[in-house]
Amino acid sequence: MEGLGGRLVTPEDDEWPRELLDCLPSGSDNVGDVAPLALWVRGDRPLQQATGRGVAVIGARASTPYGTRVATEIAGELAISGHTVVAGAAYGIDAAAHRAALAVDGVTVAVMPCGLDRPYPYASGPDRLVDSRRGCHRSPSSRAPGARAGIV
Repeated sequence: MEGLGGRLVTPEDDEWPRELLDCLPSGSDNVGDVAPLALWVRGDRPLQQATGRGVAVIGARASTPYGTRVATEIAGELAISGHTVVAGAAYGIDAAAHRAALAVDGVTVAVMPCGLDRPYPYASGPDRLVDSRRGCHRSPSSRAPGARAGIV
């Protein structure tokens, strides 16, 4: 992980995003409502700093031209106003949001569905969004290095 500029962040670390994870409901049996035990993180900024003014811009992978245009406009304006654009790393709206923020030198966070050492999305070949996104300052994942995307 160190070779990728990554590290493991736990609830005991100063950069743990407490404010983001404290909003999860307590006592829920839904696995999606439980905070991860740790996050694998890539990037040069502390996670809490990068997510402090974060706004999620998410949507369909098979987005329409209109949806892509609107996501691009929203993400670009958010980035210009100093917000971090947070999205997955999939095609469609996620990709449009990251590209728009980076086009105006904004900060983005790509929440990964796989280990940070895995290319994603797999099918996009050498032009993978995450591999080519030099400006993405954070890439957190609850999946260990080597883990493929899939159901947890």
